[in-house]
Amino acid sequence: MDGEIGLELVQEAEKLEEIGFLWEYIDKAAQGGPRAKTIFIAVTSKVEGKIKSEGLSFGQGKSLFACILEKQIFERYDSVLGLEPWEAVKDNIGYTWKHHIAIVEQAAIRRKVAYTMDDLQRIAGKSKSRDIYVQSWAEFLSTARPFMGVIIFTCPSVGELAKCFRELVNFEIKIPYEGYYEVQFLKAYSDYSRPLEPLLSMKYKGENTIPRAPEHFIKWYIDWRKESSLETFRDRIVNWGEKKQKKQLRLDLPRKEIYELAREAGLKFDDKTMNTFIHKLAKTFDDPLPP
Repeated sequence: MDGEIGLELVQEAEKLEEIGFLWEYIDKAAQGGPRAKTIFIAVTSKVEGKIKSEGLSFGQGKSLFACILEKQIFERYDSVLGLEPWEAVKDNIGYTWKHHIAIVEQAAIRRKVAYTMDDLQRIAGKSKSRDIYVQSWAEFLSTARPFMGVIIFTCPSVGELAKCFRELVNFEIKIPYEGYYEVQFLKAYSDYSRPLEPLLSMKYKGENTIPRAPEHFIKWYIDWRKESSLETFRDRIVNWGEKKQKKQLRLDLPRKEIYELAREAGLKFDDKTMNTFIHKLAKTFDDPLPP
């Protein structure tokens, strides 16, 4: 019996040390206080690192790995009062901007030791690099030390995130195939020929197997992600389509009426300029105007 307990403790210790270099940084970020730090970890699977990869974007276990890492952090720091660690993970993972806003409100009351932004490319992908809302979020997170310690992103690859989010990442944990991972440390350094354009280096820091999450949590996660993904679909696709349709209906006017409305609004154009304006307007809304 004693031998079995001893073996269990060794295995637990080895599990925590599997990503020893990373845990040095997690310790610094999790402790809080006046010298609190925040670190950003991206969990990816698409781009190959040191270990030969299957190169798959989805279904490799990125999100479950992030949850396992969070669970270990909560166990180590007992950071969520009165909650079993797996239950704490459920309260500290988000998929939509609404989820993330709610967690910041909570963190304003009590600092979050760890938080996961799941499938971040869905709402902060590279196509949104110039989106002021996405940029504002990245700027906030860059100063989030009073609110959060360890922030985990999951995405197919770091390159699929908006530039402002890519620049936050300190560690990339690659999942080359299901059940295994490697840790890469991203560090910026100066190119003295271009001092205002720092370069990134990637340094391999270890690899190991991924422990399996319990079945009850896996089931919860699948259901939660499905509902969260549907919520994002409604917000970003359905609502956007309805707004676009309303804009198109406003343009469903004869050209003569558009001329009259523009002049009533005080716009003084000659006919040529007005024609150019109408054509550009139609192109913007992707909706041919009636003659």
